[in-house]
Amino acid sequence: MNILYLCDPSIKSHDLTWMKYFAKRNNRVFVIHRNTVSKHIDTDYLTNLEIKLIGGINDFSILRPFSTLKTFLFIKSIVIKLNIDVFHIIYAEPNALWALFKNNFKCKIGLTTRGTDILVTITQFSLFKKFQDYYIFPLYRSALKKFDFITCTSNSQKDKIEQITDYLVSPFIIRTGVDFASIMKTASNNSISIDGKYILFPRTMKPLYNHELAISSLKFLNDTIKSSYTFIFLDKDSEDSGYVRSIQKLINQYFDINILFLERQDKKSFIYLLKSTSLVVITAKSDGSPVTAMEAMALGIPVILPPLNYDSDIFGDWIFKLESWDANELAKTITKALTGICHSNTKKAQTIIHKHADTEKEMAKLLELYKS
Repeated sequence: MNILYLCDPSIKSHDLTWMKYFAKRNNRVFVIHRNTVSKHIDTDYLTNLEIKLIGGINDFSILRPFSTLKTFLFIKSIVIKLNIDVFHIIYAEPNALWALFKNNFKCKIGLTTRGTDILVTITQFSLFKKFQDYYIFPLYRSALKKFDFITCTSNSQKDKIEQITDYLVSPFIIRTGVDFASIMKTASNNSISIDGKYILFPRTMKPLYNHELAISSLKFLNDTIKSSYTFIFLDKDSEDSGYVRSIQKLINQYFDINILFLERQDKKSFIYLLKSTSLVVITAKSDGSPVTAMEAMALGIPVILPPLNYDSDIFGDWIFKLESWDANELAKTITKALTGICHSNTKKAQTIIHKHADTEKEMAKLLELYKS
């Protein structure tokens, strides 16, 4: 099978997990990407995985019709030249708009949503607060109806797509899941040395992930926890330098707490950090089915999630979940997680992930969609 992906093929991206699965199974896997992610791509790494990098493309744009037409013709030429069977687009905004040309591609075309793309960005267009929303949202609605299949990583995404398309589209739930073989074999990383116990705040440095709430909660922790743990944040080298500066400014206010602000980690380094942490804390304002949380659960590590509508079959009462966006409540929950960890809950979480979020099982579902 010849599969063309439009996705983020950088090492840190979860999109790579999907491509790796099919590349390992004697499929010819090709990838194009948005030009905005070019500098994070390791070409040699993709080559070693037998994933063929075609190149970058400009985003679909109504304001730049000649650029859009040129990019469409480029994608079409790739589909024809490589005899593509499936064109799989990952992340709906703005990538889903290429489905408006579906009849010209002459191959099966599918979409995978991640969370923010559907739940935040495209939903905001539907509020019609700006003039351009009156033509952008109908374009997305039309594009979503054209896909041969759509997969989502959470039920909330599925529900939102059904609403947008007037229930003419019924997406499939396929989660990125946990690559158990990969995380279990990841060895220690000598480049990272952290003394003592630590708590990990794993999300990237973007306002969406609400690190302000996490940092604000630290002042409410008791002195024993403050002195016993290091608090680790990641992605100090984020492209959103303004947000990084604001977070660093907040961190600098905590002289009595050991806070470590690390650069972006590759997958092996990140899993090493994850394996040794005492607790994972996520404070995102919007989310789908966070892979990091599932990986932590698979490793028997307690997880705290924000008060969002997560899928209850994955994120049930075996994890800690906030009831409000309150820093004091988060501090109390951190204390509860550290001092009263229920091992039966972490064991149940491991069982749940094996049952409902195993990458091998999830990708097997996707293969059936490709073949259907």
